[in-house]
Amino acid sequence: MLATLPPDSIWRFSTLGSFGPAISRCLAIVAFFALLFVAPLTIRGQEHSGHKYALYESQDGIEVHGIWKHEKMFHKGQMMLCLKVINTNPSAATVAFEVNFYKGALLAETFVVEGQCIASKKKLKGRRDGLCLGSEEFSNDALMDDSFRWSIEELDVVHVEACEK
Repeated sequence: MLATLPPDSIWRFSTLGSFGPAISRCLAIVAFFALLFVAPLTIRGQEHSGHKYALYESQDGIEVHGIWKHEKMFHKGQMMLCLKVINTNPSAATVAFEVNFYKGALLAETFVVEGQCIASKKKLKGRRDGLCLGSEEFSNDALMDDSFRWSIEELDVVHVEACEK
């Protein structure tokens, strides 16, 4: 029976016949709307959850980066400020500083990081090294409010020969 059909009929059967162009258009429309709605959500999610640390302070070869993360996975729990401290020096350094949380112009909380030794060209990072700071004064909404700000004060860098274990 196939031998009696013209060659273009065989092609139509193999590409869903006359429905082929309609299905192609539907798939194109679905792909367009998927990109239209999913891409902004992905970008916005990365902006708020943050996948990259942002440089906040740099002094004497020490860089302090910060990122806001949730205490638990999947955007649950209290927000925490996680820090990454990088030593770009050719020698080890001991670092101490304060992290202050402000509501407007008023100081609300202070965290002290003392005596953290960082080997040459190494870093301390986040939960692993005790550099995630959770607020007891601020809710997640308050942390995202425009009146909230944080700062690093009294960054003290002391160069040493090597870190003690």
